[in-house]
Amino acid sequence: FLCCLTPLCFYKYSIFTENVYVNAYFLDPLILPLGLSFFTFQAISYIFDCYRKTIETPVKFKDFLLYIAFFPQLVAGPIVRANQLIPQLTSNITITKANCLIGFQLFLLGLFQKIVIADHLAIFVNGVFKEPDLFNSLTLWFGLLCFCAQVFSDFCAYTLMAIGLARIFGITLPENFNEPFFAANISDFWQRWHITLTTWLRDYVFMPLGGSRGRSWRSVAAILITLLIAGAWHSLHWTFLAWGLIQGIALIVHRIWRMHRRKFLSKAFLNSYIYSFGCWGLLVFFIVLSSLFSRAHSTDVFIKYWIGLWRNTGELYWFYPPAIVIFFAAIFIYAPLRIFFKKETFLPPYKNPVKKLPFAIILLMLLATFLFSPPEVEQFIYLRF
Repeated sequence: FLCCLTPLCFYKYSIFTENVYVNAYFLDPLILPLGLSFFTFQAISYIFDCYRKTIETPVKFKDFLLYIAFFPQLVAGPIVRANQLIPQLTSNITITKANCLIGFQLFLLGLFQKIVIADHLAIFVNGVFKEPDLFNSLTLWFGLLCFCAQVFSDFCAYTLMAIGLARIFGITLPENFNEPFFAANISDFWQRWHITLTTWLRDYVFMPLGGSRGRSWRSVAAILITLLIAGAWHSLHWTFLAWGLIQGIALIVHRIWRMHRRKFLSKAFLNSYIYSFGCWGLLVFFIVLSSLFSRAHSTDVFIKYWIGLWRNTGELYWFYPPAIVIFFAAIFIYAPLRIFFKKETFLPPYKNPVKKLPFAIILLMLLATFLFSPPEVEQFIYLRF
């Protein structure tokens, strides 16, 4: 366990800079090993699964190495458990036409999501966060909305491409995002966002700390420690630690509210559309506002941006209009298409992987990827972690 964790801590948190911490944003003296965080997580999960005897048969060393270094999801996930991947790697894998077509569609969908949506939004987000004191509150709020859409589109795009590439080789990787911004509350959100990481933290951090069992104070402590670890995994900078702490507090508040809400509201109102829509709106507001902690890479930028959100002192300046069009098109056109694709094409049992309409739409997306690519292509966000 320590052999797995030591390289990760060394490269991410060693004291080498004047900032007193080193993370993926400030690691100039060192070269980070590719996919360090994700194959460390997979190695740790393998150790725990062996200890818990959830892996039935002994695994050959070459199969273990292949499990750790399986390249499609190595860099940014999804995080795959040994009992999910090793049986597939050791079985007779056959490359079929159906798997190739499914994988091809998933890969193109991820490519479109990255190039056309995430990278265009990144231009607006980078400009707003570079000099936040130049813009008024409306521009800054829209910048946060674009950042949330950028993170989701960017990270989900990589996992779609990884799942698609693995599928071409006959390997099925787990889903990593399940429309998180359609979640009903913060607990539901974390069951839909980066699913393989949240389940990893649940099984190997939260549950060993006591989970939901036992006294309430122990559950509260387990939630806070788990989310603080999630923040520290991204960086030891105070903004990421605060982000993790805030997420943990939100989960605790929701848990308390869920236990006592019937004392304040009637059953009919709790089941009404008004209550559901209000909960969804509150969730989106919280996720958008808390995203400032994960995007502001310095204390100065955070303070300027936070003040600008509430004081309308700058200018309303839409310096990159394509981001506005793409943001609303992603919400009102692409988001429904994603749900349509999941129902018609990509979910098990994959009976008809190439229906004409989804395939035609994806070919149009491929054409749009080449026609509407941004001036500069951003690296995947989670490559920094």
